Amino acid sequence: MTTKPQSSANQPAADDRNIVSLDSSYEGASFEDRVFLLWHNFKGIIIGICLLAVLALVGWGLIEYMQAKREAGIAAAFQEAVSTDEITAFAEAHAPHPLAGAAFLEVADYHFENKDYAEAAGFYERAAEILPPMLAGRAKIGRGIALAYAGEESAALAEMEKTAEDSSLFRSTRAEAYYHAATLAFDLGQSEEVRSLIEKIAEFDDSQMWVNRARGIEQALPKPVEEEEQSEAEESETAESDVD
Repeated sequence: MTTKPQSSANQPAADDRNIVSLDSSYEGASFEDRVFLLWHNFKGIIIGICLLAVLALVGWGLIEYMQAKREAGIAAAFQEAVSTDEITAFAEAHAPHPLAGAAFLEVADYHFENKDYAEAAGFYERAAEILPPMLAGRAKIGRGIALAYAGEESAALAEMEKTAEDSSLFRSTRAEAYYHAATLAFDLGQSEEVRSLIEKIAEFDDSQMWVNRARGIEQALPKPVEEEEQSEAEESETAESDVD
């Protein structure tokens, strides 16, 4: 059986997609074609960006892991330090880590309790430099008191006034610092400075504890010159009236 040749009219139409030049200038490209062109033209850059993103994620995870491991190691070393020498060595090795600040504070307290006030003042200062602002107040006040016990009253007064003016500290800490400053000013015979400091205590002492303590200092102050002169004048007038 022979097959008749089919006419050209019955031939299937050719697939125009196979003969159209597909590039970015072809306006009739479908979404799939455009994605294909994007991948074909920029696949190296796309792969590079993906690799960089993966490396960044892996690197970030590694950094977090190493940081957590380091923190755990420092915490363990802090717990293992028992003697004063060991605690001091830990603080020296791990400064400026916050736990080093806590260690310096512990060493400072040890020297203060043993009346080695000059040494204590130095360690209190190092603790205050490392501890967060909200926790550094105790170390700063400790340094001021240690200086006072070491016989450096003027330096102690300056330290207390500096601490009292530190706005990063708790209000209660600043009120306490003003109280200690007033006490030191009283011992140095600075009556006007004492009055000024007592007024500042009231601004920050919400509990009124330091204000109440300061009243005892205030009552022990000599009267101001104006009040003394007025008092003498009143006594003189009273004496004259008694004579008449």
